[in-house]
Amino acid sequence: MSRLAFKENGTYKGIVTYSEKVYTEEELKKMHDEFIAIENALKQKCKNEYDSEYSYELGLILASKLKEYEIVESTRFYFWAILREGVNTKDKRKVFQAKQRDPYEYDYLLSKLPKELALKYSRSKWDHLFDVTTARKDDRIYKWLIDVQNNDFINNQLIFQNFCKAVKDITEKIDTNVLSDDEIYTIYNDCMYKSIFLVNYMKKNNIKVDSKKRSEFFISAKKVDGKDTSKLEEIIIKII
Repeated sequence: MSRLAFKENGTYKGIVTYSEKVYTEEELKKMHDEFIAIENALKQKCKNEYDSEYSYELGLILASKLKEYEIVESTRFYFWAILREGVNTKDKRKVFQAKQRDPYEYDYLLSKLPKELALKYSRSKWDHLFDVTTARKDDRIYKWLIDVQNNDFINNQLIFQNFCKAVKDITEKIDTNVLSDDEIYTIYNDCMYKSIFLVNYMKKNNIKVDSKKRSEFFISAKKVDGKDTSKLEEIIIKII
């Protein structure tokens, strides 16, 4: 299995094959050129290079390349770094997001999900869920996401973002492995309804609630039914 050479401060570090072979500049250029062609072809195939379909298809290709280049999966982040260095360096998504998130890693993670689920939500929503690692620590969230039918939740970016925040705030100190399916799905449903309420409340009153106060709201409303808008309104009024 290969461990890619990783360029740091202009020098390729010692991540090599078991035969001590480092990828040469020529080999890396060939890899870059190949992937440029792959991405360009995929851009022609997909309607939008920033949507879920493009990311899902690219993730499948990335997964196949890990096998083709015999890259140890645990070192795949070095592979993504090499691709970013040589492929589409003017791509604002890859350059701007690189410090916060790795687009290739998120493409890869998306490709591991059922295609029906991957395409159900926008790429920007997946970016946010993948950012909030605590919100996705329990894999059952993916089963819940594929089953949920609430259109406000599915289509509204701000509601989805607040849902991820709510799940993080509520579950980060909980070992969710001890929860039954019904218990964890109740938490997800509750977080969804409270996120819908909060976003609608902010819109109705033309206000913004900062991150700290939104966390306070979700934690304070933990034992309140997500559909009890009267009690939720009492809580948010006290907080803001």
